[in-house]
Parts: sequence; C-alpha cells; structure tokens
Amino acid sequence: MSSAGSRMASSVVCISVVTFACATSSRAQALPQFRDGFMMSGGIGAGVASVQCAVCKSGAGAAAYVRLGGALRRDLILAGEVSRWRKSGAVTSESQSDVRVQLSTLAMVAQWYPHVERGFFVDAGAGLGILETRIADRVTGTRYPSSHSAGYQLGVGYDYRVKRTLSITPYATVFGAAPSHMAESSKSAYGNALQIGLGLTQH
Repeated sequence: MSSAGSRMASSVVCISVVTFACATSSRAQALPQFRDGFMMSGGIGAGVASVQCAVCKSGAGAAAYVRLGGALRRDLILAGEVSRWRKSGAVTSESQSDVRVQLSTLAMVAQWYPHVERGFFVDAGAGLGILETRIADRVTGTRYPSSHSAGYQLGVGYDYRVKRTLSITPYATVFGAAPSHMAESSKSAYGNALQIGLGLTQH
C-alpha cells in the first residue's frame, strides 16, 4: 500500500474510534434530542471505494456529504442528500495521463431514530448515481467521460448534542452507483464507497 493509502487507512481507523467514543459518551449527555422542522447537516471524512471503468482506480480518497430536509415526526427525517468520494493522481498510459475519479449520489433519504430520546439513527435512500472522470492527457488534452445510473445509500450515525439544536454527528455511510456505460468506452461503469467521518447537524 502507498504511503498516501496508509495515511488514509489510519485516518479511517482514527475516525472510527472517535465515532465509537462519541456514541458511548453520549449516553450521559443532558441535552434533549429535539427534532422539529427544518434540518441541515454536512460532514467530511475518509472514503474507500471500489470503482469500475476503463480508467478507474479503486482505493482510499476524500469523502463528504451535505443533507437538507425536515422532520416529519420526532423519530423520522426526510431529506435530500449528496454524498461524494474522490480520488486523483492515477497514471494510465505512456503519456502520463492524470486521472481524477469521482463517485457521487444524489438521493432522497429517510433518517430514522429507533429511540426518540437518543441520537442514534439509521438512514437509507435512493436516487441518482454518478461516476465521473477527468483525464488530463499530454497528447489528447483533457476529457470528462462520465456515467449516470441508479444510486443508493445506507448509513448509521449518532447526533451528539453540543447545543439544543446543534449536534456533532459521527457517521458511516455506504453509497454507490449501479452499472451503466461511460462515454468513449463500451466497458461497464459502476462503483460503491464506504465513507466514515464527522459532521455538524443543525436541527
């Protein structure tokens, strides 16, 4: 594994430990789990993806999400979410092409809290999956082949209240795009990613 990959793997492990610690210590928090009306959330973390296309390279990269929605009731939030994983720097030919690969989903997500008085939640969603590439070649110039297909996501997290309407949210999410075809290639293109990180949630 490359040094960059090792550092990313170490980051994933560290974030996992933080996630577990926050979820455990949250049992003792005094602030109530208040969920009503509009909410927004965003976070960054480490991601490990398996992607398939003519120039794609799987592995560790940066990941992030943004979510906007509202509470239908105290234990259920419906939201729109964008999740994204990115990896760059792959060399694919003698002309030293630099390839950036990006996997994204744009989904409607249901976020459910099994116990309304606690911050633990699970979420699931479906929508659009996008696998994009940017190929910067010294000979042929820059090209942007991409594919669009059905997208999905499944995740878990915990809202650790720091204020009445503000939480730190450790999370883990799996998201991906179903098989499709990318421009300039007859090879099937698809992918899925595991994202682990920390977010901020405004309730």
